[in-house]
Amino acid sequence: MSYLYYYYSMKYILFVFVGLLFLGACQQRHSTAEKTPERTPPVDSTVTSTIDTVALIGDYVLSTPFFQERPQQATQHALTDFFAQLQDSSQTTHILYYGDSQIEGDRITSYIRTHLQEVWGGKGVGFLDFDDIADNINVVRRRSGNWRRDTFFNKPRKDGRYGIGGTTSTYTGDSAWVNFQLRNHFYYDQVYLLYQQPHNMACTLTCYDLSNGEVLSRLVLPPSQSPTKKILFNTPLTRRFQLVFEGPSPLLLGLWVDGQEQLQLDSFGMRGHAGYGLLTIQDDWLAEQATLLGTGLVVLHYGANEVPYIRTEAQLENFEKRHQQLIDKIKANIPQASILIVSISEMGNFRTGLPYTNLSQIRDIQQKLAKKNSCAFWDVLGMIQDSTRTTSWREEGLIAFDGHFTPKGHQKVGKTLADALLQASKNYQHIENIKKNPQKYISP
Repeated sequence: MSYLYYYYSMKYILFVFVGLLFLGACQQRHSTAEKTPERTPPVDSTVTSTIDTVALIGDYVLSTPFFQERPQQATQHALTDFFAQLQDSSQTTHILYYGDSQIEGDRITSYIRTHLQEVWGGKGVGFLDFDDIADNINVVRRRSGNWRRDTFFNKPRKDGRYGIGGTTSTYTGDSAWVNFQLRNHFYYDQVYLLYQQPHNMACTLTCYDLSNGEVLSRLVLPPSQSPTKKILFNTPLTRRFQLVFEGPSPLLLGLWVDGQEQLQLDSFGMRGHAGYGLLTIQDDWLAEQATLLGTGLVVLHYGANEVPYIRTEAQLENFEKRHQQLIDKIKANIPQASILIVSISEMGNFRTGLPYTNLSQIRDIQQKLAKKNSCAFWDVLGMIQDSTRTTSWREEGLIAFDGHFTPKGHQKVGKTLADALLQASKNYQHIENIKKNPQKYISP
């Protein structure tokens, strides 16, 4: 009996021992399974990041009605080069605003400049010509009777040597003078000249303060092969001054009343012009002057003077072709600048007493070109024809039947575009910040 007791006791102990070994092995296997996650296909972090960034930009970027600032990709901004230059406060960033009679005399552009300089900083009124058929709202000019003004529109030069605004001034004889009286509503830091002296002899320039007859400066304009910048004086309290030239006439490309930092807007309005005169400026002259000025943005505000003459599909195609050439010219010679295309506005046909029927087609081509070339676009026609308005622009006295804005309209258009650019600047900064650190913008 003791033998059987011993036999069954040992069998029981062996059974328990084997059972414990089995349980231990199961627990170890289960523990290992918990520590080893199930393998999943790799995730492309770049795609995930892009999707998240696009979504975040959509949350933070506020679109301005009728203003297109991201023409192709949500993560890109059409005005990147312009806004990047503005962040360098040690230099002046220039906006070159080209247009027709809508802006001649600095009518719309003066309001844009004022509002932008209030926020971004900057002084002065930028470009002033030595002569013009339209009075400038910022200055009164008087001059001697021996001046000649060539323009790329109706008095072309065969050599293409124009100022960046499309004009070149010269005088006949051995001397000439011009007086400028500046309005009191703006300040400036310096007055300078862009010129080229093609003659072998130098020209002497004397600047007088007309309020007291004192000489502000006496300078020599030596012979030069390319456009040259010459600072005339930096006495910002001077509001009335005279420039007296003695010697062979240089090619005078423009006068600038400017600040020394932040923003400046140069208004190049030419009555009756469609913009194509820009194509005739000598390439190296356009590039050199844009560099001398520190150009950050080029605005093209054209189209109105072609509306009455575009009646066929072929003419629409030619309009698109010529404006593409204009954009190509700017991109090739001012690559450091962004481009903004401003659409046509509403225009009435005096023969029919109704608006022209091709306005939307022309506007659509301008918008198409902006998107194709990654330019910003402002739809002025869409803003005027906005169906949500209870009264029309004509009823409010903002625009005439022929499409020209009234003084009240100049102010509204200028303020609206300035506000759109200011909002675009905030959007650009949001986009750049989100691209650098998207995690910071994800809500918990």
